[in-house]
Amino acid sequence: MHPDATHSRRSAHAWFSAIRPPVWLLPVAVMAVLCIPVLRLGYFWDDFVFLTERHTGGLFGFALPTGEGVLYRPVSQYLYFQILRLIDDPSGLTGHLLNLGVLLLSVALLVVLMTKLRGRVAGVTTGLVFATLAPIPCLVAWVSCDQDLLAIAFLLAALLLRHERKDWAAVACAAAALLSKEPALCFFPVLIFWDQLVGRDAARTWTHAARYVAVAGVWLLIHPSLRRLLLRGF
Repeated sequence: MHPDATHSRRSAHAWFSAIRPPVWLLPVAVMAVLCIPVLRLGYFWDDFVFLTERHTGGLFGFALPTGEGVLYRPVSQYLYFQILRLIDDPSGLTGHLLNLGVLLLSVALLVVLMTKLRGRVAGVTTGLVFATLAPIPCLVAWVSCDQDLLAIAFLLAALLLRHERKDWAAVACAAAALLSKEPALCFFPVLIFWDQLVGRDAARTWTHAARYVAVAGVWLLIHPSLRRLLLRGF
């Protein structure tokens, strides 16, 4: 083959590679389209409780592990709704858009993680399967479902960071997920044993275990439900 023709083919291939869309673009676009119908819904039910901090006894009722509540989710029940209170949008559209943004970020994180594990096709397929699950738009329809969305997003970020060996950042995201919704604790063993699960060298398992157990331990000590159980002798 003539050298000029070979050079032209390589240049064309490089050009097409440069304009190749991000691997997460299609699943994110599908997810966005499927959530459009729920954006017109307003606030309802628990949304008003978190917006007004009703029944908490003070401005920081959802921020501090006090009171009679059985949950402690300061990231999703306090910080998130503090942002919405400052924006002061009575229509609820801002809340739905924020939820949608967190959901789209979660889809992108999932696609990127799976692409790193099993390739581009597996990443796009996984993202599309997640994006087309029937209940998913409900997380945008109900603003209070930011609790689920933030836990999902922070856990996916923790997994991706753990895979990239950015260990302290992964721990921070895992802690944020735990402070968004308690079931995130169930994912800590996955983060601890991630290297074994993906077939990598697992020489530092005890170090990872110590970090995540420490986060879980502190969380258990400050969580109001456990303190109440301890005070009442279980």
